[in-house]
Amino acid sequence: YRFSHTKPVAIHLQKLLIGMISLALSCPAFGQDISGSYRNKTFGLLDQGLLFLNNMDTAHGCSLDLKKDFTYTYRTCGNIETGTWERRGDSLLLFCKSNRYRVDSLNQSGWQGKFAGCSNKPDVFIIDQALLKQTQTFKNGAGTMKALNYLTKTGS
Repeated sequence: YRFSHTKPVAIHLQKLLIGMISLALSCPAFGQDISGSYRNKTFGLLDQGLLFLNNMDTAHGCSLDLKKDFTYTYRTCGNIETGTWERRGDSLLLFCKSNRYRVDSLNQSGWQGKFAGCSNKPDVFIIDQALLKQTQTFKNGAGTMKALNYLTKTGS
């Protein structure tokens, strides 16, 4: 775009401002409040079968509560994790402060010699409108398996 010396600067600034507003509105995640409650997305039987054939699985029994004060509670089938969260572009980062087993006796004795703890790295979800997407890789007896953890927004 070339600036013309014959047009007033105000017209060029107006066009620039309109272009910036159009760009911001075209990005669905821009400015979107992501705080609220999330629960696991339910995958159909066919989807689960196709994932299994590709050595993949889905997470079950997870919930995430993102509070407006940037703290969170993340519940899985076995753990309760709390900490702080932040948004960076299209990513949600969870910074763990506390992680404990849901079963109190495991917090005392551990499970298979391991105790619940926090990682040095944040958990990362990709923000896709009202859906939070995460893919985790696990080692099992047969090798490596990927698990999809898709959380849908259920409330604010």
